[in-house]
Amino acid sequence: MKVLILYPALQLLNIKPMGVSMLSAVLKRDGHEVMFFNTSYYNQDRILPCASMKEKDIYPPYWFKRAKSKLPIPDTMHIDVVEAFNKSLEVFQPNVILVSTTFVSFTLGYKLITLSDARGRLVIYGGIHCTTNPELAISNENVKYIHLGEGEISVPAILSKLQANESIDNCDNLWVKNGSGSIKKNKLVELTKDLGELPYYDFDIYANESYYVRPFLGNIYRAADYSMSRGCFKRCSYCFYKNFSDTYGIKEKEIRRYSPERAIEELVYLKERYKITLIKFYDSDFLSVGATYLDKFSRLYKRYIDLPNTSTGCIDHVTEKKAKYLVRMGCRSITVGLESGNENIRKRLLNRNYSNKLFIERVKYLRNVGIRVTTANIIGFPTETRKDMLETMMLNKKARVVYQDYNIFFPFPNLELTKYSIEKGYLEKDIKLDSYIYPLETPLKLEISHEQMRNLSRCARLYATLPFFFIPMIRYAERYNTRDGLVWRFLRRVYFIKLHYLDFAGLIRRIRWEWTVRKLSRGQ
Repeated sequence: MKVLILYPALQLLNIKPMGVSMLSAVLKRDGHEVMFFNTSYYNQDRILPCASMKEKDIYPPYWFKRAKSKLPIPDTMHIDVVEAFNKSLEVFQPNVILVSTTFVSFTLGYKLITLSDARGRLVIYGGIHCTTNPELAISNENVKYIHLGEGEISVPAILSKLQANESIDNCDNLWVKNGSGSIKKNKLVELTKDLGELPYYDFDIYANESYYVRPFLGNIYRAADYSMSRGCFKRCSYCFYKNFSDTYGIKEKEIRRYSPERAIEELVYLKERYKITLIKFYDSDFLSVGATYLDKFSRLYKRYIDLPNTSTGCIDHVTEKKAKYLVRMGCRSITVGLESGNENIRKRLLNRNYSNKLFIERVKYLRNVGIRVTTANIIGFPTETRKDMLETMMLNKKARVVYQDYNIFFPFPNLELTKYSIEKGYLEKDIKLDSYIYPLETPLKLEISHEQMRNLSRCARLYATLPFFFIPMIRYAERYNTRDGLVWRFLRRVYFIKLHYLDFAGLIRRIRWEWTVRKLSRGQ
């Protein structure tokens, strides 16, 4: 059968969605044809939600080290997305359209299906939004089918039914809405227990070069997006993983993972087939593996792959031994989720149970071997004050974190923290979340105003990165002119001068890296 996978995305997507890559591989293995359509490679004015960055003229400033050469921009950005999608439908003539959605992207996909020639075709909505918010997803007028959970087992079964001209209304993982509005909720099929049985990721569906070209530390690489595990040990109150785990009845500390040998075999294949020069590991917590596993994997990676790579991890799983193994396998940077620098908020609200002292100590383990540390941070939690938010920036500063990402908390439906926000009066129960832009705005009622929080967010990296004697100027910029004011622009210029020309910390990091590599080569 011909399957079109629609991937709605608000901003230009230059990563290869791993769920889509795997599903495409599974379907092709079974003899189906697959086409991938990404809305962000076209002009999306007609399908943008009621609140968008373009509509409100709110854009996040760019803070990364600038690449030495320009990145390729798709030559399709001027083409209307509805016209482009209709053309794809006309040429490919799919038997079924699968729409992979998040809460943020669901509206885009729904609008595109509604406005295009896809109406009247078989459309199945899926993705994390349908899995964790199925009632909300299927409540939309023209949505008949939604798919919950992973699709490597259930989607091929659905296509087999379609090929045999049989009804799919009883297929596992599907919720089906009939003409009267009643909903049939079919059971969930079990998850794939042995990931080694799955095929290699399919990157052939990403024809545009933009999916591969990636800036990193000022250089341009050809990147592969890869994950060798599924699941997360944590049950954070602001994350979808808890709801996903509850849907399947997954116990804590239950992660499915490739064996080191299986992961290396696939990475060798991807490296050679797609001429990859950088690997980005997107495991929820790359460091959740034991030291023995990481030791073996790092040795195999060094021998057969030997490419620079980046990963993500939880700081409480960092050890000195694991840090050295990361260097052995060429890990140049790791992102850890700090979220809040206030211990009380982190433990009481977020279910992240570690101290600031531990955070600083474990970051030092990574810095000592020359690994660049970046953090994911969130401001705007319920109960949080401006003082609490500043604690997050100051903890990053104290730990000497190289780069920090700051988002404003967004209360996605069904999250534990969203339920708490409603219960305590920080969030109206029936508020229309589409009126707010993720992650630049919040619908929560806090001590700090929306404008003040947005201003603080735009100054966050300045507080965490520039020397202390700049703080009075940063505070002035935060209060009076973060948009385009002279002081804010001056401070941002200082930030980039420090980043590009006065990066002494970067020089020390490279020296530590080389020293660690030499010690490892001598078997120390």
